[in-house]
Amino acid sequence: MNKLSQNLRKQALELTLAEAGAAAAANPHVASLIDVWLASVEEEDITGMTPKGLASVLWDGFSSVAAISHTGCHIRQLHYVDGRGGTASALLILNPDMPFLVDSFVMAMRRLRIASRAVLNAVLSVRRDSEGGLMHVERAKTGSDPLESYVLCLLAEEISQQEMDTLLSNVSMVANDAAVVRRDSVAISTKMQEVALAKSGDEAQDVAAFIDWARNGGFEPFGYAYYRVVPGSEKLVREAQSCIGLLGEAGHAVYENCLAGIPEDLATLAERSNHLSVV
Repeated sequence: MNKLSQNLRKQALELTLAEAGAAAAANPHVASLIDVWLASVEEEDITGMTPKGLASVLWDGFSSVAAISHTGCHIRQLHYVDGRGGTASALLILNPDMPFLVDSFVMAMRRLRIASRAVLNAVLSVRRDSEGGLMHVERAKTGSDPLESYVLCLLAEEISQQEMDTLLSNVSMVANDAAVVRRDSVAISTKMQEVALAKSGDEAQDVAAFIDWARNGGFEPFGYAYYRVVPGSEKLVREAQSCIGLLGEAGHAVYENCLAGIPEDLATLAERSNHLSVV
């Protein structure tokens, strides 16, 4: 950690605690949470930030997640001093640590054409009591307390409440998607292996090799579904009981009714000479 970065973190913490006043003294766990989070944020992520800008959002944000009533995603809508004499919108997102979180949040903002000034993330080891109250926090350690991801999104400008509501809905959706993928990852991997072993014919070896590569890190599958041919119909039909991961999420805004890139037109598939299609 270079001296400039160290000074920024220190000054931001001092300003935060000073502005919180008596609340900081009465809530030492919140102060500790902010301190450890600041120390854990990557150096390059806070480049260009000011202590005042960071401090303006930290106490309100982190004190709101010091006690949580349920597991899963918690989002706090905030405002911060933007360094240009005004304020801009911000979000603090608390979520159990899992793959794809930060990338998913960034993609959700990009889809909505909402620009961000910074996305600051740190994963911390956090111990809570039976009611969700914060008891102890430290930098992430494997095999210790549960890992929680704290993502602070500083938007480039103040957005309307309608835009914010849409953003909050999308962030909640992608956080749930990440949780579903993690929950069903073993089942999806097992199903991919079954598909690979079931193939026969000239392409069987190539198909099996591709699927084996895919399930071992080639890419991350988000779901599985089996489609069948219905006599008299020109479209494929998804079998609901076969669905795993995001393709099994009833009522999902994106995946419930779509064919996930698979052509509905049976004739289109029938014309293909290869068994394996990547779409």
